Amino acid sequence: MNGISVITTLFNYKHYIGDCIRSVIDQVDPEVPVEHIIVDDCSKDNPKKILDKYASDQLRCFFLPKNMGYSAAKNYGIRKSRYDTLVMLDADDWLTENSLYIRYKRMEKKGADMIHGPVHLISRQGNRIGLSPLFKGWNKNKDSHKRWKYIHAQSVMLKKKIHSEIGLYDEAMRCKSDREMWARIFNRGYGIGTVAKPVAWYRIHPDQMHKSRWKRRNNKKLTKDLHARIERRKKDLEGVDML
Repeated sequence: MNGISVITTLFNYKHYIGDCIRSVIDQVDPEVPVEHIIVDDCSKDNPKKILDKYASDQLRCFFLPKNMGYSAAKNYGIRKSRYDTLVMLDADDWLTENSLYIRYKRMEKKGADMIHGPVHLISRQGNRIGLSPLFKGWNKNKDSHKRWKYIHAQSVMLKKKIHSEIGLYDEAMRCKSDREMWARIFNRGYGIGTVAKPVAWYRIHPDQMHKSRWKRRNNKKLTKDLHARIERRKKDLEGVDML
C-alpha cells in the first residue's frame, strides 16, 4: 500500500519520545498517508503514560513481552508496517519540517530504492552543534567501495521491498546492524539517491547506545565482525531473516 511507515524502537527513552512523536505528527501532506509504529522493547521506565497522550489512528504502539534487542525490535516494526516505504527514527531523535515528503517526492522523481540526506546534530540541552560530517563524506567518496559508511541512520528512507529481497536487520548484532544493512543495500546495487536539505535532528547525549561501556570495550571486535558479515553477504545472504 502506498504510504510511509515510520518505525521507532523504544527502550528507556520516555523523556525523549514526545519530541519524536510530535515531529511525525507535524509532517503534513494529504496525498501521502503516514503511520508511526512504536515498538517498546520492554522498557523499565513505563513509557505507556507518555504514549497514551498521543493516541491516534496514526500512532500504533506495540509492547514486547521481553527485551529482544535493537535489531529484533526494528524487524518487528517492519513486519507490522502497512505501507510500502519505510523510515527508521530513533526514539531520542526527531524529524525536520517536511522531512518525510521531501524524501518521498525525491524517491519518486529519481526512481530510487533508498534516499538519505544531511542530519543536524544537537546537544542534550538543545544547543545546535552543526551538521553530521557523514553526508559530506558521502559526497566526497563517490568512488569508494565503502561509501556506505557515510550514510546516517536517521536520514534513511527506503522501499520495503528491499527487505523482501535481501532480508531484515541482523538480530545477532547488538549494534552496528544499521551499517551492515546500508552496506548490504549498497553492495547489492540498489539505487541510492540523496536530498540536500537536512531531514532529522540527531541528539547527542550520555545515554546513547554507542557510548555504552560495553560497546567501547568491544568496539574493535564488533567492527571486525561487521566487516566479516559485509564481505560474506556480498556473495550470499547467510544468516539473514527474510521479510
